[in-house]
Amino acid sequence: DIDVHSTLSLLLYERFNDTETPYQAISNFPPGTYLKICGDSIYSDTYFDVQRDIDIAAIADSSRSFADASQTFENALIDSVEKHMVSDAPLATLCSGGLDSGLVTAIAAKHNKQLVSYVADMEGMQGEEHRRATLITNHLGTELRRIPVGQEEFLRALPHAIAANDQPLFFAQEVALFLIARQMRADGFKVVLSGDGADELFGGYSWYTEEYRRWARLSLRARWLPEGRIMQTLGRFVPALRPPDLNREIANYALTGQPVEYVATSFNMAPVGGMTRTLRQRSLFESLHELPLPERAFLARNFEDVHVHMRESLNAKDKVTMHHGIE
Repeated sequence: DIDVHSTLSLLLYERFNDTETPYQAISNFPPGTYLKICGDSIYSDTYFDVQRDIDIAAIADSSRSFADASQTFENALIDSVEKHMVSDAPLATLCSGGLDSGLVTAIAAKHNKQLVSYVADMEGMQGEEHRRATLITNHLGTELRRIPVGQEEFLRALPHAIAANDQPLFFAQEVALFLIARQMRADGFKVVLSGDGADELFGGYSWYTEEYRRWARLSLRARWLPEGRIMQTLGRFVPALRPPDLNREIANYALTGQPVEYVATSFNMAPVGGMTRTLRQRSLFESLHELPLPERAFLARNFEDVHVHMRESLNAKDKVTMHHGIE
């Protein structure tokens, strides 16, 4: 049976929150959690929580050099890719030509000179991803297989991709991935590496920059427009001269942008789970108090997407590929 409460949340937010699914009495796993069943007893444990486990002091440590941080990341990325290449079945990579999938493909190519990569050539994109991916694989000396995705193929695959996902698709590119996975399986591959999750970890989306700039402007205005009766009076006639109330902005922190901003500032919050989202966002923001305001807002937006954007993306990718037996 359809869960009307979570479906209303989906219509307003465009994605489900936390453990919501479209169905009554069926819940999703939150990030970083496992479920253990022993006889009649069932319990879950969260082994990683982005707010609880992130080392804020290390982030705020200004003594650490960029070169040191870069080397630490490079070592972790190489180690991760190497571990994910342990497979008793043929393995390939997804390479769209971006930094994330390109780095994963480059590291994988060091361990497998016969590596095969796949890219979707979407109609209407003028071969943009295919050209970038070709530059990377030519540089690495590995094979790239282009999967053409025209309008007809896309529309025919759409209902099958939705069915594989068990719920509405937020990302249109999952339809192209559905078609790639089908071809990969036909080619004999059973495991694929991708670069998904990099944008959420490294601020790759435009809304992270927008959040940073908004709080940078607020901080600058608070510095140059001092509180006082004169400025408050001027601000009534010239809004640009009104001093911002930073304490109030911090206390009422909520992410900018529709539809979240609308729901978070209306009476719809409680019935659609918006209060849960808003409280989580504020808690993330508060936990970063050691950082300057723009950086706090930037990272809080990144961390919130572990619960929202990344979870939606990784879940959908897992399901549309596993539909074809691709891990």
